[in-house]
Amino acid sequence: MQTTTSNTRIIFLWIVILVSTLTGCKKNATQALDYTGTYTGDILEYTDGVYQVQPSGYVYQQTNYGSSIQITPSGLPGEYLISNNLITADTAIMTAGTLEIPKTFIQTVGIENIFDRGQASLSGNILKVDFYQDYVSSYNSMLGSSFHWTGELKKQ
Repeated sequence: MQTTTSNTRIIFLWIVILVSTLTGCKKNATQALDYTGTYTGDILEYTDGVYQVQPSGYVYQQTNYGSSIQITPSGLPGEYLISNNLITADTAIMTAGTLEIPKTFIQTVGIENIFDRGQASLSGNILKVDFYQDYVSSYNSMLGSSFHWTGELKKQ
């Protein structure tokens, strides 16, 4: 009788270990929510690959101080709403810690179509951003100009 009780305890122990191991390996479905919030910091701005631009005799602003981006879940799996003072796009897809902004048509100004695109990688409380705004000719689809914002923002 004691052997049966001992075997039952061993089997029960193995079941507990197996269940806790499988549950521990299960990916946390709300893990991406750790990245929701507001991130702020200074962003460097490039125009056509040049950091410092001097059109018409004045120095163009090269650093956007106190830039911010707010990330919130949209309610759809893997999709997030972004609100920021850098680009116009307002949705992004989160995949394995990377926030992807697919090429998004924003508007047409004169003869140019404006598109936003970019990505941001998340590491702890730091969001490393690379956002672009491209001005593309509506006549021949040639890139006319491109703005690039890059930097690290810290979660507040």
